[in-house]
Amino acid sequence: MKNKELKILLSAPRGFCAGSVVMIFCYSNQTSETPSFWPIIWHVGALMTVVGGGWFWFFLRVDVYSEAQPWYRIIKADLFVLALIATSLFGLIW
Repeated sequence: MKNKELKILLSAPRGFCAGSVVMIFCYSNQTSETPSFWPIIWHVGALMTVVGGGWFWFFLRVDVYSEAQPWYRIIKADLFVLALIATSLFGLIW
C-alpha cells in the first residue's frame, strides 16, 4: 500500500471521531449553533469509514478462506474494525 493511500485510509476515522467530539463537547448547548462544516465532516468521515471498513472486511478479511480458515471466524483483532463499521453505519442510519 502506498503512503498516500494509507493517509487517506487513516483520515476517514479521524474525521468521524473529530467531528463527533467537537459537536458533542463544543456545541451541545441549546444556545450554541453548530457551523455547517462540522456535520459535513462527520457525515463524510462516517461514510468513508463504512466504505473503507466494508472494503477491508469483505475483500481482505474474507480472503482468509484461501488460507483454510472459515470466513465467519471472528477474532479479537476483528472486533475493532467491526465496532468502527457498526458505529459509523448506525450513526448514518440514525
